[in-house]
Amino acid sequence: MRRSGALFYVALTRASRGVFLLANAREPSRYIRELSEIAGNDLRFETIDGELLRQCPACRAGHLVERTGPANRRFLGCSQFPNCEQTAPLK
Repeated sequence: MRRSGALFYVALTRASRGVFLLANAREPSRYIRELSEIAGNDLRFETIDGELLRQCPACRAGHLVERTGPANRRFLGCSQFPNCEQTAPLK
């Protein structure tokens, strides 16, 4: 782990109640991906306004967004497409 990664880890482990991280949704850093894997269900994605986003269960760095496919079929797809091709039915 490089020095910046080590400092990032130390800062996160010192938080007593929680941590808020701002990330670019189109290009999340590798740290966001790694933290997502470690945190599992204890992590939640939100918009800047606090609206809950559904985390992608496959890549864990993206979130599921509504999309329209062939024949105007609507479904949920990962925001990291084409790097992640996770889909789910729209309920």
